[in-house]
Amino acid sequence: LVPLGESLLDSLLALFAKWCSNCQEDMPKLQAGIDTTPGVLFVPVESYEATTKDKVQAFVTRYNIKAKPYYGLAGTDFQKLGGTGYPTALLLSSEGGLVDRSTGLPPLEKWKGLLTFQ
Repeated sequence: LVPLGESLLDSLLALFAKWCSNCQEDMPKLQAGIDTTPGVLFVPVESYEATTKDKVQAFVTRYNIKAKPYYGLAGTDFQKLGGTGYPTALLLSSEGGLVDRSTGLPPLEKWKGLLTFQ
């Protein structure tokens, strides 16, 4: 993924649902892991299709998620991305390929060794 005006970045795409208790526990841990990992773009995506912008904003505020959240992913898109449960984390290389996928809190220390930012 490429933020406007930036170079290619490795990315952690985190698919979550605001009502999911595992997400409520794991998303702050993901944010903390990303905070200590420069060069990785954290992309939280609320992927339960029956949500609203205000509910997503309330979630990221409550759980201190600093990254810009996204929402509106349909259930079929969640499944196409390999989502089988919440949260699902996808590690993408700066070249755009899928490096690894995890349901639940991903192994951040292991993932750090898989990407170019190490």
